[in-house]
Amino acid sequence: MSRPRIYAIRVQPEFDGFIPPPASGLDADLFNAPDLIQPVVGFRKWLLVGDELLSPLARTSWGAAPMRARCMPRPSGVGRNWHKVPPHAGPAPDPDCACGLYALFAPHRLWGPQGPGLVPGAVVLWGRIEVHDGGMRAKCARIVALALPSLYSPSGKAAVRRVAERLGVEAVPARQLQAAAQRHGRPLPAALLPA
Repeated sequence: MSRPRIYAIRVQPEFDGFIPPPASGLDADLFNAPDLIQPVVGFRKWLLVGDELLSPLARTSWGAAPMRARCMPRPSGVGRNWHKVPPHAGPAPDPDCACGLYALFAPHRLWGPQGPGLVPGAVVLWGRIEVHDGGMRAKCARIVALALPSLYSPSGKAAVRRVAERLGVEAVPARQLQAAAQRHGRPLPAALLPA
C-alpha cells in the first residue's frame, strides 16, 4: 500500500461549518498554502441508535456541529482495525496512525445491504485531508445530508428524517445523495485522487 497523499483544504470564514484556528498553540496547516478553498464532499455511514448517529468503529457521536478529529486510544469492543500505534499528540489525521474523520469519494460503495441501524450520508471535509486508495481521512467534517435507502421500512425512514431534522440537514432518497452533497462542497478533483 502506498503512502497517502496529504492536502490542506481551507474554507472561507463565512462557511457555515467553519472551525476557527485554536486560540493557542501552532497548527502547521495554517502556515501552508491550501490546495483547495472549498470543502470536499465525502460519503460514509453511521449507526443510528435512538436519535443519535455514531461512528461505526469509534462510536463517536456526530451532531449538527462540525467535528474535529483527534487521535483516540482504542475504544472497548473495537477490533484490531483500530490502532496499530499508540495515540499521538500531533494533528489528526497522521500518516502513521488510523485517526481522522473517514469518508469515501463516492456514494456507490455505500449501497450494499443496509444492516439494521446503518444510515448512509454525505459530509463535507476540510483542514488536513489524507487521500488513500479507498477514501479520505480529514481533520474536520460536518454532516450535510442523510440518505433514505429504498429498502428501509417506513418507520426506519421516519427515524432518519427525525435525525436529519434535528441536525438541520436534508434527508433525501439514496439516488439523490450526491446532488444534495454538492450543494455544500465539491468532490475531490480528479488530479488529487490516487493514480
